[in-house]
Amino acid sequence: VMRKSGIKGQNGRARSRTSPRVLYRIFHFACDREERAFTLVELLVVVAVLGLLLSIVVTQFSSVRARSRDATREENIKTLQNTLSLYAASGGFYPTTDASGVCLDGTDSVSSALVSAGTIAAIPRDPQHNCASAPHYRYTSLTPGSTYDIRYYLESNTIPGKTCGTPPCEQHASP
Repeated sequence: VMRKSGIKGQNGRARSRTSPRVLYRIFHFACDREERAFTLVELLVVVAVLGLLLSIVVTQFSSVRARSRDATREENIKTLQNTLSLYAASGGFYPTTDASGVCLDGTDSVSSALVSAGTIAAIPRDPQHNCASAPHYRYTSLTPGSTYDIRYYLESNTIPGKTCGTPPCEQHASP
């Protein structure tokens, strides 16, 4: 509550002054309490709310990372398809494999053929997995030299036109 005092300011109007009692209430409210610490219930509520917020943020962050890896996989597959098309255009056929195919890791026969032909400098690899783990890029020559299939996996259902049930989702690319 503001009280007007009889003191005049520079412009001749009465100056308002805050009551000392109001100032005491504003600045010393916490000091009037007998208990100055937080209760156990208050601390538990704060910890629970922070835990909930943290779990939401971590979940969203991991989902963003999975979508980013999926976008990288799609880009890698397009690069491999372009490389294989260049190889077939210069040599007349796609690299051949046996029926089980090969894991494209840069050390296999297909990777060596593509690099030695000059169609690509290095074979792109799956951003999260290698050939020792289950999901990776697997190249199979379906009919010797005339067509191929690249099998790869996506972690989410976020790529348009590439949906499936529960991830990881197996995908195939061919010419």
